[in-house]
Amino acid sequence: SMGCVGMENGGSSSLLDEVPRDCLAEPIEAESVADAAESRDIGRSPFSSSSFVERQGNPVELTVWLAYVSVITALITFPGPFALLCMDHGLRHGRRRSFATVAGGAAASLVLMALSSLGLGAALAASETGFLVLKIVGALYLIYLGIQAWRAPSQPVVFDAVGEEGQTRARATRWQLCRKGFGIGISNPKDLLFFGALFPNFIDMAQPQLPQFVVLALTWLVVDLLTMSTYAHAGSSISRWFDSHRRVRLFNRTTGSLFVVAGAGLAASHR
Repeated sequence: SMGCVGMENGGSSSLLDEVPRDCLAEPIEAESVADAAESRDIGRSPFSSSSFVERQGNPVELTVWLAYVSVITALITFPGPFALLCMDHGLRHGRRRSFATVAGGAAASLVLMALSSLGLGAALAASETGFLVLKIVGALYLIYLGIQAWRAPSQPVVFDAVGEEGQTRARATRWQLCRKGFGIGISNPKDLLFFGALFPNFIDMAQPQLPQFVVLALTWLVVDLLTMSTYAHAGSSISRWFDSHRRVRLFNRTTGSLFVVAGAGLAASHR
C-alpha cells in the first residue's frame, strides 16, 4: 500500500504509531495452518502408512494383549483330548510327521474363531437342540478314537534309516494325521462357545474389531502350535521306552481309555 512505501522511505521510528496496521507482520492464524495442511494432504491416500498409523495405532493395547496371552497359555497348556492325541501321534509317528496333527488342530481353532465372530457361537448358545446334537457328535468321535486306540496293534516302536524316532510299521500319511487333528479340534461345541465368550473380554467395541480379531487369532495360533508341538515332542521323546509288545499294548489301552472317558465326559457335560 502507499502507506507502506512511505514508511520505507521515511525511516523515522517516531512514525511507528502512525503506520497502518496492515503494514505490520500479521500473526498466522489457526485457520491458515489448517488450510495449508489440507492443501498439502490433497492427493494423499487415507490408507497411506503414516495416516493409518496415526489413526489406528496398535489394534490391541499391550496390557490387554499380555493378559490375553497369559489366559490362553494356561488354557491351551492344560492337557485335554487334543494334547493326548498329539502325544499319541508323536510316539507312533515321530516328531516331524506328528506336526501334521498339530496343524490340523490349529486349523480347527481358526475355523471355530471365524464361526464365533460371525455369531454362530451366540446362536449355538441360544439353541438347546443344536448344542446337544453337536455335543453328542463330538462325544461319539472321541469314543470312536478311543476304541481305535484300544484295538491298535501292539507293535513295538522302531526307527527308520535316518534315526527318526517314533516310527511304527503301520505309518499313516500326513493328511490322515491332519484330518484326525482337525476332527478332534472341530468336534467339541464347547470350544465354539468358549471363543464366543473369550474374545468379547479382550476386544474394544469402540475400535475397529477386525484388526483386533486378527491379532487375537494369530496369537492363539502361535501359542497353540508351540504348545501342541511340545506335547508331540514329548510323545516322540518317550518312544524308546515302548520297544516291547507289552508296553505298547499298555499305552494303547491307557490312551484308548482316556479318549473314551473324555467322550463320556463331554456327553454328560452342560454348558
